Amino acid sequence: PPVDINDGPNKGGLVVYMEDPDGNTLELIQPPRR
Repeated sequence: PPVDINDGPNKGGLVVYMEDPDGNTLELIQPPRR
């Protein structure tokens, strides 16, 4: 599930981490509404 970003320039956004079939970690960020 997405995690709230509580600090930094993306504070108020969401982030999710996942692993692809090759073992690479992917980070998807939804920036906060401005």
